Amino acid sequence: MIYNTKLDDILVNKVFKNKAVSYNELYRNVCMDYKKVARESFNFHIKKMTENGLLQKDDSMERGRRVYYSLTKKAIQETRLKILRKKTRNEKHVLENMTQEERMVKLYMILFWMQNTARIEIMDTDEELEKSLSQINMSKADLVIQDRTSVVGEYYNTRYKAITGALHIEKHEECTQEGNKLLRYLYWLEGSSVNDTLECLKNKKDPLTHIDFTQIEIEEAFKLLKAEGLIKPFAVHDGEGRYLICDSSLRFLIGMYSSLLLHSDDKLYLLHTCIRRSTPEERRWLEEIWGRATVNQESINRYHMRHSIANNKRKRDLSIQRAKDEIQAIEKKSNEVVRRIKNECKNTMEKYKFPSETLIDLFYPKFLRTDLNKSL
Repeated sequence: MIYNTKLDDILVNKVFKNKAVSYNELYRNVCMDYKKVARESFNFHIKKMTENGLLQKDDSMERGRRVYYSLTKKAIQETRLKILRKKTRNEKHVLENMTQEERMVKLYMILFWMQNTARIEIMDTDEELEKSLSQINMSKADLVIQDRTSVVGEYYNTRYKAITGALHIEKHEECTQEGNKLLRYLYWLEGSSVNDTLECLKNKKDPLTHIDFTQIEIEEAFKLLKAEGLIKPFAVHDGEGRYLICDSSLRFLIGMYSSLLLHSDDKLYLLHTCIRRSTPEERRWLEEIWGRATVNQESINRYHMRHSIANNKRKRDLSIQRAKDEIQAIEKKSNEVVRRIKNECKNTMEKYKFPSETLIDLFYPKFLRTDLNKSL
């Protein structure tokens, strides 16, 4: 039997509009909108969608009573976010043939990632700071001191926040033994915006930014996440609205997931530069995160690094052992992050199945959760 995903889309649409629909009414509506569907095929789709957690059945088990179907909370949320339809497992590695729903999922993941990776600018003089502030019609008079710390009178750290808006600044002052004064400003913005996202996609340095998204897609993603209550507008900076994840516990959880992605990427780097080449599963994951062109070039670089000491057994053995030790240390950090997630984020994961389930599957897939050292 060939599985027809279009029939699933029609079923979801009918149930979504009517909240709860009886079995016979649902079958009639599908046949009217699509075409005559065999009962066997219809029942097969109903069964698969129920098993996949998209449909739920209200059946009193009393003879003669109607059976009603409705969407699960997960399916309702994914429908509103326009990400319900997924590819089959065998199709997921085909990056060039993503559905619109998959593109939206990836874009949401970029937006969540950006909430934990503020872009920091560094300035070394008061003049540079004033110039940077003037570009957004601000001055130092628009800043207020949050706190100030000092160490033995030689090191000062002052944190500023804009009176209104999302701007944060840290001022570091240090006196050297020669009596000179070193000054540095760290300047960053809280939250994210449409223009931030466009700039991030342009730079292509962050996970998933190898995918090209339009400004219209980005604006729609912000709009849908806001409507779903996952992000909120909290400030205007340089004439543009900035958004922040509504729940601080969700921001913390996303930060934990982001660290697992970085740990996984570091592990595979050590593995592929010092021990062996990537497996097909590892390569597919790397391509999904960083893009095929980047992974192709990186594979060449890692091959040369791995073989640069292939003829020197002593150096190679030493390199392999060091890599194994570092991988073990990284896996220890990952296990600690997982432990914290289980202990501190249980309620958050239950409350926010999206994006929680999607993030963990994408950033820390099952094949990377095993002890790599045991397989070496």
